[in-house]
Amino acid sequence: MKIKSVYHNELLGLIAVDAVLQRTKLISHAKSLLILPLLFHNETLNYILENKITNIEEIVTKRCKLISNFEIRYYSFLPITINAIYLGSSLGYLNVNEDGLGYIQNNGTSREDLGMRANKLINAAPLVGEILNEDAIRLYSFLHLKI
Repeated sequence: MKIKSVYHNELLGLIAVDAVLQRTKLISHAKSLLILPLLFHNETLNYILENKITNIEEIVTKRCKLISNFEIRYYSFLPITINAIYLGSSLGYLNVNEDGLGYIQNNGTSREDLGMRANKLINAAPLVGEILNEDAIRLYSFLHLKI
């Protein structure tokens, strides 16, 4: 993997986490780890956006193939998620404490400056925020993940 793509993924990850936090304001650590596996998978991202999905049951019952490899995606994106959260905390965009992640401020970046992929993630973030409003244990159970 090229260094450029590593930074690119972490920056997109930070944009995605930040966009979800703009909606939720506070999110548990367990739920924060689900953001990138949901948003970085193109099929899932498109399905959420096109169908305005706001709960995990809809994905599981109507498009179960989207979660068939969720555990693999979860562990693949775990380092990127952690790095993105660390980056956001270091830059002062996210507050990380024992309760989870909190939204601090609008970073002042214009959406036009971010590009098409980032804007697509931002557009889906409110829907993912709604999905993540569910209990963490219930979310992990539906996604076949162990806490």
